[in-house]
Amino acid sequence: MNKFKLGWNNLKARFNRKLAEIGFGGGIVNGYTELEVKHMRGGKVVKKHTVLDKVVTDTFVKDIVDALRNEATPYANFKNYKYHGSGTGTTAENKNQTALITEVETRVAGTQVKGADNEYKSVATITYGANRAITEHGLFNAATNGVLMDRTLFPVVNVLEGDSIMFTFTISFVSGN
Repeated sequence: MNKFKLGWNNLKARFNRKLAEIGFGGGIVNGYTELEVKHMRGGKVVKKHTVLDKVVTDTFVKDIVDALRNEATPYANFKNYKYHGSGTGTTAENKNQTALITEVETRVAGTQVKGADNEYKSVATITYGANRAITEHGLFNAATNGVLMDRTLFPVVNVLEGDSIMFTFTISFVSGN
């Protein structure tokens, strides 16, 4: 992945967030995401990336709307959006995706953390059983299958067997003015 492109996308995301915070957006709820990727080896951080505002999926948005309609299933699903998966796929993010492109290892249930009143966070560490070039992360509502909430590509993290990546996924909402 091109480092300039990642930097430009983060710059655009920061600009869009500022617009939302100062009231542009027509009085609606605006949301944004952040994924922090920490490559760990021997208990020490080797590399860290932060990627802003990637792609929440159509199926997740449908869960939000169904929950507002008071349908039972989405309520049960919301508390379960904590399963972190990772993979080696490089296909661009798309709102229609329902899975990672090339998922590796077993998904890990994250610890759900309340940040500010408008934030939801989930933190999980995945340990790798083989050398891999990890490039994608997804947050799901189940340990297998389930609904993909968000898929994020990031610059390659070359893990060795026994390395781990700590993923911190945050979704924040800004109310309209």
